Amino acid sequence: MTSSIPSAARRSTSWKRGIAALVALLLGVHAGVALAATEPYGAESPQAVVARMKAAAETEDLGEMAACLAPEDRAALSLTMVMVTGMVMAFASMGAGMGEAMGDAMGEALGEMSDEQKQEMAQQKAKAEADVAAMQGKYEAILEKHGLSGIMDADSELGADGDPTTALAGVDQVALLEDLMVFLEALPGSDGESEGSDAPLDVPTGELSNLVVDGDHATGTMGDEDVDFVKVDGRWYVSLGLKEKMQQEQGGMAP
Repeated sequence: MTSSIPSAARRSTSWKRGIAALVALLLGVHAGVALAATEPYGAESPQAVVARMKAAAETEDLGEMAACLAPEDRAALSLTMVMVTGMVMAFASMGAGMGEAMGDAMGEALGEMSDEQKQEMAQQKAKAEADVAAMQGKYEAILEKHGLSGIMDADSELGADGDPTTALAGVDQVALLEDLMVFLEALPGSDGESEGSDAPLDVPTGELSNLVVDGDHATGTMGDEDVDFVKVDGRWYVSLGLKEKMQQEQGGMAP
C-alpha cells in the first residue's frame, strides 16, 4: 500500500485529504492491525524516522505511523479522531430519532396500525434507543479513561481556537487511537474491511536526500516531495503542520 508525506507546497490544500484518508482507514482497517507503538516515539535521526514510517505504512500499523509524527501533528490527528467518533455517535442518535419519526409518518400514511405492528415498532424503537445508549456509554468510558470527559462539550477546550496539544496534554495518544478504532470496529454495520486503498499519510517511495539539518529542524526530499522534520526532546519526527492547518481551515473538521 502506497503512502506520502505531502510537500510543503501542497500542505495548505491537501491536509484535509490526508485526515479524511486516515479516518476512512481507521473506520475500515482490519482488526489484526497493531496500534501500540513498539518503541519510544520518533527516532534518533531524520533518516531513521523515515525508515520507521515507511515500514509502518507497509504493514498499515497506525500506531507506528502516529508515533512518527511531530507531537503537535499527533495531537491534531488524535483530536480529529475524537471529534469524528463524537460525530458518529451524534449521527447514530439522530438516526434512531429519524427512524421513530418515519415509523409514525408511515403509520399515518397507511392508516391505523394493528396492535401487532404497534408492538413491533415499539420493540424496534426500544432496541435502537438501547443500542445508541450502550454505544454512547462506551464512547464516554473511552474519554473518561484518557482523562477527556467533557471534551466534546460546548464550553470545553475545543473552541474555534482550540489547541490540540493543550487539549490532549498528558494523554497517550496512540492508546487513545487504539481504543477509538476498536470502538468503531465494534459498531453495528462495521465489517472490518477497508473500502479504499488510500493510506493515512503519503510516504514517498524514494530515498531521503538533500537533507539539511538546522538545529532542531531539518528539510529533505524524497522523490519529488519535500519533507520537513522537527526534533523534540532529542527525538526526530516528521512535521506536517496539522495543528496550524486545523486552526486555519474554516467549516471543515477543525475543532
